[in-house]
Amino acid sequence: MTADALNSSRRPRSCCDKSWRSARRSVLSQAATESTAHGLSRTVGDRHWVVRMLWLLAFLVVVSVLLKLLVDAVNRLASQPVSTAVSPNLEKFAFPDIHICSYPMISASYSATMSEAELNYTNWKINRIMNVLHLANITGEELVRLAAQIFVGSVPYSFLSRNMGMRMEQTIIGATVMPVTHNLVLDVDIIKLSHYKFLNCFTIRPKTSTAQRLLSYVAGHLDITLFADATYNKTLKLGNDTIDVRGLGFINYELLIGSGFRIYFTERGRYPDEYSTSVAVSPGFHHQISLSMRVNSLAKDKKQCVSDKPLESIYDAETGKGNKYNYSLGTCYAKSLSRMFHELGLNCYIAGYSPIMYSDRNVTCCNNLTSLLDAYYSSSIPLKSVLQAIHFIQKLYNGSVVREMVDSVSKMESNCQFSRPCEERIYEPSVTFVLFPLRQGLRTELTNIFKQLTEDRQKTYFVPGREWMVNLFSSAYGPSSTTESEKELVDAASENIVRLHIHAGELSSTLLKQDISYNFEDLTAGVGGLMGLFMGGSVLTLLELIELFACLILGRQLTARNAANSEGDSTVTGHAGNAEVQLEIGSDQNTVF
Repeated sequence: MTADALNSSRRPRSCCDKSWRSARRSVLSQAATESTAHGLSRTVGDRHWVVRMLWLLAFLVVVSVLLKLLVDAVNRLASQPVSTAVSPNLEKFAFPDIHICSYPMISASYSATMSEAELNYTNWKINRIMNVLHLANITGEELVRLAAQIFVGSVPYSFLSRNMGMRMEQTIIGATVMPVTHNLVLDVDIIKLSHYKFLNCFTIRPKTSTAQRLLSYVAGHLDITLFADATYNKTLKLGNDTIDVRGLGFINYELLIGSGFRIYFTERGRYPDEYSTSVAVSPGFHHQISLSMRVNSLAKDKKQCVSDKPLESIYDAETGKGNKYNYSLGTCYAKSLSRMFHELGLNCYIAGYSPIMYSDRNVTCCNNLTSLLDAYYSSSIPLKSVLQAIHFIQKLYNGSVVREMVDSVSKMESNCQFSRPCEERIYEPSVTFVLFPLRQGLRTELTNIFKQLTEDRQKTYFVPGREWMVNLFSSAYGPSSTTESEKELVDAASENIVRLHIHAGELSSTLLKQDISYNFEDLTAGVGGLMGLFMGGSVLTLLELIELFACLILGRQLTARNAANSEGDSTVTGHAGNAEVQLEIGSDQNTVF
């Protein structure tokens, strides 16, 4: 091949290279001129209509996604989501108020302390109730149960507490803060508590700062010895919250009495109710109670809790006064229950359901038939009126009234759904126990207990049950002691004495703190990020780059194909130098699709 032929064969390649470079510059120039300052393509340019529709579709998709994200962000802000942080042992453990209530509530020896006038009054009251119940054809256990319920609801609380319930001073044998051996004092560290479910309740709250500080650490603990007055078999008996008094109209209904105590743990100044943590303890055991404190700090801004409620006044049925307590969920339910009964036209309260607020102190118990019985026995009203009231009391305790008030109860619960205090301390007990008294060290252990029983300060608190226990101790370990007397003492101690050891646990506190996790600042930052993505380096910019690379690749392929065709034509005709390579993209040389 000659040099001229070689040069002639190379001319089409040079021509094709120039044409390819020209087409590439054209594509780049057109892509640059059709880009706006913010990166959005001109969809109304000189493009093919299919390309324009695709760009419009992409634009609408991106705008829809942006709007959806904006709406989700606003909805999230409106819902005020919260995050909860759990921090162990961050809060200092604060020893709680300890509320101890006799359960069941009737003393086994208190009838021996009733005066003749009180005994006659009780017999007279019960006989009037029993006569009416017989006229209503009520028999069997229902007769005894209804008579007890009406009797309890018809006599003053002070009468029941004074004559039938264990008293604080008889229940407490000893309460000592250890290891400093600081004895708690009645009416100072141990105070009377009027409770809506029990006749005998009291609160242990050490007054001295030394005792408070010591009990706030694992090293300190509270030792309590209680007397249940359970087995002195004289008169009063209790079963299923029903009084069975031997010689007072109740016969053959002697069930368990004095089975133990219910102990409530609350933060200082709070009333013990159904929503407070509690445990049941019974005679015959030495209970070890380890306490941990959980601090619930709810998000105030969410407005699903109460942060500024004043003290609530709860009615003391024994003194007739109002006692101040910190607001709690239980007081919210108590007020809602009172409003519900008033709206339903009951105008009375159901004994044992909830605390009685001081504002409702003049509302009578639904079981109180005193005025009706007085009117009936004075012939002022017919028997039918009394029987209607008795029928209503039957419905109260068989669940019929509650079933009829389902809608009202649901409304009451919704009213208090978001009424929990924003910050509260909840105490969680862990209970272990061993038998008491143990055979090892039996005499020493019982001697320490009965030494407390026979101290001078205890002598004024004697009731027959405690005096009986002291006499048993003297017989068991006196000069004329026998195996039988010691066994009788051990049995009596296991049936009447409760030992408690209360202390802070190793994991003494846990803080559960809630905070709003998405606020206006987060919304602003999120919206700013979305707008930046949309207006700056957006999906549209990415699509522009994809389109540009597609055009470059397609243009190069078309240029190479045309160059190959031109080279083939020049070989056949021998006129390669006159070959022309043209690049057509779309229907126009200067149009990119």
